[in-house]
Amino acid sequence: MTREISDLRDMLFSYGSLSPAETLVRVQSSKDPDKLAEAISEIYEKEKELEEKLSGYIKVRTAIMEEILAMEDNRYITVLYERYIRGTSWTQIMDIMGYKDQRWVFRLHGHALEEFKKKYPEKFS
Repeated sequence: MTREISDLRDMLFSYGSLSPAETLVRVQSSKDPDKLAEAISEIYEKEKELEEKLSGYIKVRTAIMEEILAMEDNRYITVLYERYIRGTSWTQIMDIMGYKDQRWVFRLHGHALEEFKKKYPEKFS
């Protein structure tokens, strides 16, 4: 969505043949006010939609983070937090946790997911 908004802004600026600052200040002086008005309206709607989606994403992410942090085993917390909250790679998780065997990290992750499923069965229905 961010890329789409950026593309729309680029299109808006090309309609008016003005710089970004000039376009926002001098909309009425552009070549085709209807096209500019449509582009501005579309950008506004997309930005509003993006803001709503981001708000929802933040709420879900915060809830998941709180659920992970409420687990009892710190190893499970670390592997789930690093993978699902921070987006850390398996190799980096292995380094963070001080393990030499990536298969062990995968097994630990599996155990952590099973424990998470026991603690929050409603998430898996």
